[in-house]
Amino acid sequence: MLSLHCQLQHPITLRVDLKVQGLTVLLGRSGAGKSTLLRALVGLLPGKVSPWGDLPTEQRPIGYLPQGYALFPHLRIWQNVAYSLDGTRAHRRAQALALLERVGLPSHADLYPHHLSGGQKQRVALARALARKPQLLLLDEPTSALDAQTRDEMIETLVQESRDFHIPMLVVTHDLGISRRAQYMGVLRAGELVAQGNPAELFARPPDPQTAQLLGVDNFFSARILQVKTPGIYVAGTADWQLTVCGPAGLGMGQEVLLGIRGEQLRLASGGENELTFALQECWNDGIWIRFRCVSPFPLQGCTLDPLVMASEQTFLKIKIPQEHLLLWNNQTTS
Repeated sequence: MLSLHCQLQHPITLRVDLKVQGLTVLLGRSGAGKSTLLRALVGLLPGKVSPWGDLPTEQRPIGYLPQGYALFPHLRIWQNVAYSLDGTRAHRRAQALALLERVGLPSHADLYPHHLSGGQKQRVALARALARKPQLLLLDEPTSALDAQTRDEMIETLVQESRDFHIPMLVVTHDLGISRRAQYMGVLRAGELVAQGNPAELFARPPDPQTAQLLGVDNFFSARILQVKTPGIYVAGTADWQLTVCGPAGLGMGQEVLLGIRGEQLRLASGGENELTFALQECWNDGIWIRFRCVSPFPLQGCTLDPLVMASEQTFLKIKIPQEHLLLWNNQTTS
C-alpha cells in the first residue's frame, strides 16, 4: 500500500493525502483536480509531492496513461510498447510481445495505432506503461471513450493486471463502474479529498449529499425529525408523510434533515413499514428497466421490472422506501 501526498497552488489549489492499494479509484467531477493530481505526481506540474517528489520526472517509478492514449502514430504497436525498454531490438520485441500477450493483442504487434479501435489503443497504452515495471500506475479517465462492452472488458483487465503484476493503480474517473470494482476509493471535490475508504461502505453511506450525488444517489428530499425511536433511529417526514430512517445519534425533535435514496433501491409496495402512495407523473421502458417519475408527496424517480407500472390507467403507485437503504444527513452540517 502506498500513501500519496500532493500539494500545489497552480493551476488549481490541490491538497490530497490518499492511500493507494490494489486498484484504487479517485472519483470526481470535471474540474475537481483529478488530472492535475496525476500530472503533479508524475512531475509534469510543480508541487509538493511524495513519494518520489525529489526525483526528476524521467526517474520516477511511475507509469502514466493520459487521456488520448498518446501512442506514437509512426511506430508499430510493439515499438510503442518497447519504447522505454533497453537491449537489442530482438530482446525489446520479445518483451513487448509478452506484454501484448498479457493484454490480449499479440496478433496486432506489427500494426500501426490508426488500425486499432479505442479499446485496443487503451490496452496498448497499458502494456507500454507496464513495460517500465513501475511501482505505481496512474490512469486518467481510461474508460471515457469506450463503449459499454469495451469499458467492462477494460475494467476487468485493470483488476487482473493490478493483481498479477502486484502494482498499485490509481485511476481517476467519474465512471461509477470502475469504482464498484475497486479495492479502495477516494472522492475529490474542488481540490480537496472529502472521503476515502472501502468502496462498498462509501456507496452504502456517503458522508454528505454532494458525495452521495456523485455516487449515484438520485433522490433527495427534505424532512424534519418527528420522533426519536432509539438513539440513531428516527421517524422523519412532514405533516403529510413519515419514514423510519437510521442516522447519526443525537438529532433532536424538529431538526431539519435531508433524506436520500437511489432509484433502483425503491420497491413497489407489498405491505409493511415505509410505504407511501405517490402520484405517478410518467413511466417509460428504457429497454432494461421500466422507469417512473412521481410528483407527490415529493418528487421521486425510480425503476422496476414490474410491467404493471406501465398500465395506462395507473395514476398512483404504492412505493416502499427501504429503511436499510434510506440515507439521512443533518441539514445544519451539510447545507
